[in-house]
Amino acid sequence: MEYKRCSRCNTIKNTNEYYSNVGNKDGLCAYCKTCKYIVYKQTRNLYFPKVKCECGKTVFKCYLQKHLLTKLHSSRIESYIKFKREKDQASRPTGQSNELAWPVGREALRDAAIACPV
Repeated sequence: MEYKRCSRCNTIKNTNEYYSNVGNKDGLCAYCKTCKYIVYKQTRNLYFPKVKCECGKTVFKCYLQKHLLTKLHSSRIESYIKFKREKDQASRPTGQSNELAWPVGREALRDAAIACPV
């Protein structure tokens, strides 16, 4: 059995706990598999942050525009509008008009989703 010291966590581990890397002299990565996974998670969250769309789905920020154009987003928004309308109808006194106080057009919803805070 061979052992190697991880250059990130400074623990001595078995060589089967390292990924292979033909660029190094010993043929193994400098970080152990657990440290490599931690670094991967940190850089992924840094360069590819996730945002929550107003339809309730969590997507990567770089794919938000693509998500807004999908049928899934449209159907979720339409069902939300229908639910909101029914809720407003039930809670509204009988003398008030049927107009909603917020825009319901598809363009207005798309603009609102684009402008949602990150």
